[in-house]
Amino acid sequence: MRALIWTANNRMKIGKVEKPEPGRGWVLLRVAVSGICGSEVSAYQGLNELRTPPLTMGHEFSGKIVAVGEGVTDDYIGRLVAVNPLVTCGKCSYCISGLRNLCMERKIIGAAFPGSFAEYVAVPASSCFPVDDEVAGALVEPLATSLRAVERSELKVGDRVVIFGMGIIGLFILKLVKMKGASECIGVDINDARLKTAEKLGASSVINIRDKKIMADLSSRIEDGANISFDAVGIESTRDECIRVLMRDGVSVYVGNHENYSKIEANKVVRGEITIKGSYAYTDMEFSRAARLAQTGLLDDRSEWLKLLPLSEGAKAFRDLAANKVPYAKIALSLK
Repeated sequence: MRALIWTANNRMKIGKVEKPEPGRGWVLLRVAVSGICGSEVSAYQGLNELRTPPLTMGHEFSGKIVAVGEGVTDDYIGRLVAVNPLVTCGKCSYCISGLRNLCMERKIIGAAFPGSFAEYVAVPASSCFPVDDEVAGALVEPLATSLRAVERSELKVGDRVVIFGMGIIGLFILKLVKMKGASECIGVDINDARLKTAEKLGASSVINIRDKKIMADLSSRIEDGANISFDAVGIESTRDECIRVLMRDGVSVYVGNHENYSKIEANKVVRGEITIKGSYAYTDMEFSRAARLAQTGLLDDRSEWLKLLPLSEGAKAFRDLAANKVPYAKIALSLK
């Protein structure tokens, strides 16, 4: 079968790989749509230790179940589903308590297992969530990531919010905090096209972080600081700025997952009693909620921020994303 294969740092190619067979408790999907995640772009550049080439990446996807493994009933066949790509032990205290995203043996489809940048992919049957739209289905995974980040923030009606990174996670966080009653939401990025999209989706204002006067700009807009900040980038500069923009007793949620180590203004954290929270992936309940949300019309404005390309253009898409030449918040690959 055809697949987009990451062969080495900054190298991708379309090639032939063996079609997977579903094992016990697993199913085989004919992939419909697969989104490109920022963590995969980092891996492509050699900046993400969770993935090693050669590898077929891809963990944000929808598809139709075409075969089942032992222990799975045939009534799964034909279902269009979104897939939670986390594969966990199911036995530890985290898994038992519903926090599979924190399992110490956690693995990911598209990292530890062949992913969805291919015609077919094998996944656990229990990870499949029915959807009625294949494009929206491929967006459930980043929506679930954003949903957990917002839940972790414990946002209250009337809170003021700053979001660093107007990629798909940042935009989905923007949508969700507006739904939950944020009074003001400022979007920050280095890509003017993405900032314009954020404005269209309801950001109170936007700032290009290339402007070194960002703190002065923010101070003029939110005099005492924000209640909540989100880092949807994951690099040292944005993590530090997330602390700086907060009022005392503020909360910063780190959801971007790129650089391993970052310096921050720790004294501000101490003296201002700032809370920093990590947010990784999602629980099964959050993924289920995201699958339902994706079918309510929340993603119907996707022509503003989504570009759908054929699998054959995947290598170029990765090059352009790595060079920050893409105006869209999300690029997804169609496998049809």
